[in-house]
Amino acid sequence: MLEETAIHLAVTGSSYRQAAQSLEKLVGYACMSHETIRQLIVEAEVVGHRKMEKKGRVFFIEADGLYVKRQRSCMKGKEEKIVTIHQGWEKNGKRVSLVNRR
Repeated sequence: MLEETAIHLAVTGSSYRQAAQSLEKLVGYACMSHETIRQLIVEAEVVGHRKMEKKGRVFFIEADGLYVKRQRSCMKGKEEKIVTIHQGWEKNGKRVSLVNRR
């Protein structure tokens, strides 16, 4: 029962260390380390897992920034944000182009 409680605390909490600390407060002494809890989760059996169904279209969102220096020395540089939304890739010979890009 202690291992199940440790797994539940680790999965619902924010970290393995926090789960170990909560378990220590619950029991009264350090009964399990955070690494032991991690190993329990790695070895745990997944119950009730179901496959994801593909619904509708898939969109990819890619974002990046490009730092641009200003020509005048008194002005600071600026980061320009670049965002691309597309539905996938299409091969055109050696090049690849985006499908339905925005």
